[in-house]
Amino acid sequence: YRGGATVGWALVKDAPLRDGFAQVRFRSIGGREDRAGGVIWRWRDPGNYYVARAHALAGNVLAFKVVNGRRDDLAPDGGATDFEIRGVKARDWRTLRVDFAGAEFRVSLDGRRLFTVRDGALAGPGAVGCWSKADSVTEFERFEYGAT
Repeated sequence: YRGGATVGWALVKDAPLRDGFAQVRFRSIGGREDRAGGVIWRWRDPGNYYVARAHALAGNVLAFKVVNGRRDDLAPDGGATDFEIRGVKARDWRTLRVDFAGAEFRVSLDGRRLFTVRDGALAGPGAVGCWSKADSVTEFERFEYGAT
């Protein structure tokens, strides 16, 4: 990643969205520390955005926010901190989607709704895109987004 950053992203900046959806097909190819891929939305700058990510090594999906450079996990409705995914193997194609409207964000994997989180810290429009972390080697395809 550029400048030694611990995360990387590819963004669509010319169509900022407040309410909409973003989804991508991805697969984990490698990584010792991390094997993560996800969707980023309401990206304002490198210190302010939301992410929903799947992590093949940890075997989970979670959502978090970064506000003023500080990361905080978003607790799903019902109190769990993440959603466990079983049987995720390297090179398996998965589709991760987030639908975001106001302060409500619905996260789905392979067409199955996993959880909903609520947060109003970044209420305005922002860029959408793909997200990855640390030494993850992740392939992305079929990135889609739109307003709702």
